[in-house]
Amino acid sequence: MNDNLFSFAGIYTESQGEKGCAMITKEATHHLSKVHHRMPVLIAADDADSWLSGGGVFDSKLSDTIVYYPVSTLVNSPTNNDITCVTSFSVNTQ
Repeated sequence: MNDNLFSFAGIYTESQGEKGCAMITKEATHHLSKVHHRMPVLIAADDADSWLSGGGVFDSKLSDTIVYYPVSTLVNSPTNNDITCVTSFSVNTQ
């Protein structure tokens, strides 16, 4: 996000000693739908208070500013925790 801070919309609860959370998603923007049909709801810093007080943020245009690029499938495993996750990749065109 161009080095700007942002947040994800989510919910958190505790019930009977159990804690849980979930990320709120929406239909992916046109350019991100090539990667996946859903995406997290992104919240700009100035929209955080609105989200926390029950306001809607699903129409935020922040999602339209996402820039993405291919990365290696090494990112699919948390045991791979080094720079090669984002520097070596191959794009399958088949």
